[in-house]
Amino acid sequence: MLERERVSEVFARHLAVYLGQRTAPIALKTFAKQATGLAPEQVQLADVPKLLEAMRPMLNTLLGKDHTEELAQLIRRDLGIQV
Repeated sequence: MLERERVSEVFARHLAVYLGQRTAPIALKTFAKQATGLAPEQVQLADVPKLLEAMRPMLNTLLGKDHTEELAQLIRRDLGIQV
């Protein structure tokens, strides 16, 4: 993760590849609020597992299970989270 890049920015960057530049922030806002009760910019590293789990059904539908897991791994890697 870049030193100043927020958790929300990492999610948005990766989601934009699949959802587009406009839809990714909206999806992130919706799922961040649902999973953590926070605005996307308030999401911290400790919230990442909850956020990924909340997004999993949508991503499974759009990308399939294997690609969803790959995306989750990329997000975790960019955030420096070891699995």
